[in-house]
Order: sequence, then structure tokens, then C-alpha cells
Amino acid sequence: MDLRELELRKLRYFEKFDRRWDWFGRLSVPHGLSRRHAIRRLETWLDDLMREEGGRGFRWVRLFKHGVAGEADYFQVLVGGLRSRTRTWERSWAKRNLSARLRHFNGRHEAEIRTIVDSMDSDGHLDIDYDLR
Repeated sequence: MDLRELELRKLRYFEKFDRRWDWFGRLSVPHGLSRRHAIRRLETWLDDLMREEGGRGFRWVRLFKHGVAGEADYFQVLVGGLRSRTRTWERSWAKRNLSARLRHFNGRHEAEIRTIVDSMDSDGHLDIDYDLR
């Protein structure tokens, strides 16, 4: 894939995610947990979050990233459409033997969205899933 095509693909993702978000965060995955099991845990966590805190416009984006230099794998997440109790949901993730750092932001923070989009590899692939309702 040439550089121009790669940048256009990034731009399409960026435009898709350019909306109001409540949280941007990093959710760590324990060493040795497979990608498939980590995603299953994340989906359960997101279902719980939607049921407990989600408003009509609940939405999310998740990007799975492999840790480097001995770091654990992790997810980068954007979550929107929430009533907000951040610390409660950080503890919920921690109960699954995982660590979390979530922070509030209101608005369209381009840097956080670009962090996700810029993870695209040179073939234009992202290990990403989302529900934008």
C-alpha cells in the first residue's frame, strides 16, 4: 500500500471517530492471556458498562496492541454516551485481574483519536473493533 493510500485510510477512520467521547483509556491485559480471551473479557466489561452507565448514545472503539519490550498487551479505548463513574469502572476492570487508566475528556480530542488511527501498520491494518450506534 502506498503512503497516500495509507493516509487516506487513516483519514477515513479519523472522520468516522470524530465525535464526542467521554473516556480515553488504556486497559492492560495480563501476560499470557490470549488475544481472543482478552477481547472476550473486554466485551464483557463493555456490556456491563453499557448496562450500568450507558445512555442512548453509548458507543466505543477498541484497539488491541501488543506490548513491546516486555510490556503487557493492552487495549486503547474510546467510550462515549456515558453517565460517568470512572473510578467504579476502573475497579471493575481491576477485578478481572487487569489494570486500567481511564480519563475523562469532553469533546473531540484529535490527539487521542490520532493515537488509535496512527497504530495502522504499513499494510493499512488495525486490530480494531467499534460500535458507534
